[in-house]
Amino acid sequence: MGISNGIAFQDKLSDPPQVNPLYPIGTVRWETDDNGVMGKYEYVQVDDAVLLGQFVANDIAASTDCNKVTPSGTVGQKIRGVALSDITDEYYTWIQTGGHMTGFIEDGTAAGDALTGSASAGSLATTTGAAAENFDGFTAVTANASGVPALREVYRNL
Repeated sequence: MGISNGIAFQDKLSDPPQVNPLYPIGTVRWETDDNGVMGKYEYVQVDDAVLLGQFVANDIAASTDCNKVTPSGTVGQKIRGVALSDITDEYYTWIQTGGHMTGFIEDGTAAGDALTGSASAGSLATTTGAAAENFDGFTAVTANASGVPALREVYRNL
């Protein structure tokens, strides 16, 4: 359980997503994982189901005030964070927005590559060309040469 901005969180980051909100959308918390590594997390509502390890972006079509997120799916798309579990459409939960995390990255990604959204739902790819303008600080820690998008280690500065 973490404390942030005077809030003592009663839930764990691993608790299942909720149909009703426990905190205001956009609440931020910092917490260490089981290895003692600090991470940054944000409380969100999802629009469209999200799978564990998928990266999410603001869903402007569903929420003009950017209160909802959906799996990323556009080349160069700005990324908000990564899902910590499978999330049902319209549910509320925590996503990880900073620190060491695990999420889907595209085949052909090398360790150290800067990452942004890709055309594959919820997956990041190496930034190239115009996509590099939207680099949000996500960097591949481990490479992916599996032939398909795969769960790999990613880092984003807190």
